[in-house]
Amino acid sequence: LKFQPSEDFTNFFELDAHKKGPLKSTTPSSALLLSKLTEAGKVKPGYEGKISDEDLVKLLNFYEMRLNRLDAMDVECSFQESTETDPRNYNANNYIHEFVFQTVGMEKREMLVPKLNGLTGPP
Repeated sequence: LKFQPSEDFTNFFELDAHKKGPLKSTTPSSALLLSKLTEAGKVKPGYEGKISDEDLVKLLNFYEMRLNRLDAMDVECSFQESTETDPRNYNANNYIHEFVFQTVGMEKREMLVPKLNGLTGPP
């Protein structure tokens, strides 16, 4: 747990306070997976084996970063400050921004993004 940042639940509280509808996920990876499942936890009909290559790369990259923060197998992919200039970090931050936009809308997204990991693509 050496590189695992402590979670103060700021992201959850900010998203919950400004959400457009019911908040069932506070991360884009969880929201993506939840969108593919029924209430019973089964894969929704028509989604079997269907996830776009782009979503799969975003999902794998997001989890790679989270795992590296936990186990430090690849410290070059842990991005502790979330401001490192690396394509993997840009991808993860853009993934978060897309999720925030879908969750709260554009106007509130502009307000929340600086609080929720402000780095987007290359400068």
